[in-house]
Amino acid sequence: MRRAAKEIGCVRVAMLGKDGGQLGGVCEHEWIVPGATADRIQELHMLMLHTVIECVEGELAG
Repeated sequence: MRRAAKEIGCVRVAMLGKDGGQLGGVCEHEWIVPGATADRIQELHMLMLHTVIECVEGELAG
């Protein structure tokens, strides 16, 4: 299942924690947060997503 996206030509991006787990090394782009607990990892992932959204909005606004 995890290879289906690649087979249809999608670029895969993963937001992972600790060492990347089973999904580590599978996607073209991986953002790995080396946190110790799931809540801390999720907080950093949310910060990363908000930053990406802010950048996209800035580009769209011109």
